[in-house]
Amino acid sequence: FFFQSRSRHTRLQGDWSSDVCSSDLPPPPAAAGQFSQDEALIRSLLSRYRGQPDFQADPWKLRRSLEMEGAGLLEDWFLFQGGRGAQPSSGSRNRNVLVAAAAISILGELYGDRFQTLVLAGQPERLGEWRRGLQDCLGLSREDFGPTSGIVLFERAEALIERADRLEERGELPFIVVDAAERVVEIPLLQFPLWLAFAAGPDELLLEEDLY
Repeated sequence: FFFQSRSRHTRLQGDWSSDVCSSDLPPPPAAAGQFSQDEALIRSLLSRYRGQPDFQADPWKLRRSLEMEGAGLLEDWFLFQGGRGAQPSSGSRNRNVLVAAAAISILGELYGDRFQTLVLAGQPERLGEWRRGLQDCLGLSREDFGPTSGIVLFERAEALIERADRLEERGELPFIVVDAAERVVEIPLLQFPLWLAFAAGPDELLLEEDLY
C-alpha cells in the first residue's frame, strides 16, 4: 500500500486478499526491509517457535508452537514487507491469533515495552476470542489489556486511529492488528509504521457471517 491521504473518510472496501498479499511476488533480499539488521534474530526466534511449546515461558513470550505456514507468513511480513502489510488469513481466528502473538513476542524482543498492540475486530464476540487467544498464547492476564497496558481491543477503526496517533505523539510505537472479518479498512490505519491485516477469502467471510 502507498497511500498519502489521512482523511478519516477514506476507506478500502471489499475482498482485498488477492490485491494486498505479497505471497505471489518474488521475494527480494531481506536487506530491502526495515528489519534487515534484525534478520538473524527474527529467523532464530521463528525457528524456536516451531519447536516444542514452552508452557513456562515468561509473560509476553510465545508459549505455543507455531506452524510452518505461520512462521513463513511472519518471515515474509518482517523481512519482505518491513512490518507493514496484509497476509492471507490462516483460515481460523485462533490460528491468526497465534501468528499475531508470535509477532508480538518478536516485537517485544526488538522494542521492549516501547510499543502497544492495537487489535481491530468489529464485534465484541470477536474481540473476546482475540483476548482469550492472546492470553493463552502469551501467558497474559486481564490486567494486560487496556489503555495503560500492552494490548488494547477496538470495535471501531476511528477509535484505534486516535489511539495510535496519541502513541506516536508520545514517542511510542503502535502495532496494529486487523481481524480477518473486517471488510472495510480505514486507509489512515494503514499509514502507521507497523500493521498486520489478515486477509480472508470469500469462504471464510461467508462463514463469519453465518457465525455472527
